[in-house]
Amino acid sequence: MRHLLRSLILMALFICAASRPGWTDDVLPLADVLRALEAPFSLQDDPQGGRIASFRANFRQASHIASIDKTQLGTGQVRFHFVPRGQELTTRFHWSYDKPEVQVLISDGETMWFYLPDNRQVIESSMTDVARDQGQNPVTFLRGLAHLEREFTPAWADIDRDGDGHPVIMLRPKKPSQFIDHLDVTVQREAVDAYRATGQSGRIFPLKGLSAVDLNGNRTSIAFEDVEINPVMPDDLFQFRLPAGVEVVRPGQEFPGY
Repeated sequence: MRHLLRSLILMALFICAASRPGWTDDVLPLADVLRALEAPFSLQDDPQGGRIASFRANFRQASHIASIDKTQLGTGQVRFHFVPRGQELTTRFHWSYDKPEVQVLISDGETMWFYLPDNRQVIESSMTDVARDQGQNPVTFLRGLAHLEREFTPAWADIDRDGDGHPVIMLRPKKPSQFIDHLDVTVQREAVDAYRATGQSGRIFPLKGLSAVDLNGNRTSIAFEDVEINPVMPDDLFQFRLPAGVEVVRPGQEFPGY
């Protein structure tokens, strides 16, 4: 569960405002970087301008454990679908690991299933209960990607651009979290440039790289590859079908360990 939840932390990265110069080649407002992240997932964005209603990608993950100075690598696939319901978005996802072990996390927006094939067990939780009882759990951040300014305070990262000139921002939870100290988010410079030029981000996936740092200094980083924007997502992709012989566990007020 640790690797899945840390990865899910990384998907929670959108929004807010503030600014300061942080560049040698130009002055880039932080507000523009944040808006370039938010706009593709916003219901207010013009669908013709590139609203991202769904995406799928491969990912590579590196989880560094500070206390023993060890890094564990992981790979897998992720699919997300953002479904409009009134003025909000319901987030459906299918997140699966191939390495270091097979794990699957699925949500239809209302129920979440965490499947451990080797354990012959699936943990089933209500997303409403998770949000209510574990408000700072990283999974809950997925429920409002276009409104995460409610949860995070943004700032420039200590190193505010990477070696290729892509901006790097830091997001810190507004409420103390047992899961993360802060997130470092590397944003595609092309998405920022498109937003600054047109007010929309275009068909550019805005996330280049993500790192979550916890209170003990452990860092989990993820990179997306082969991203496909707005593929058709069948409904059954976000439903868990119980295999024969698999036990269903329904935690009460307690969310599975991280």
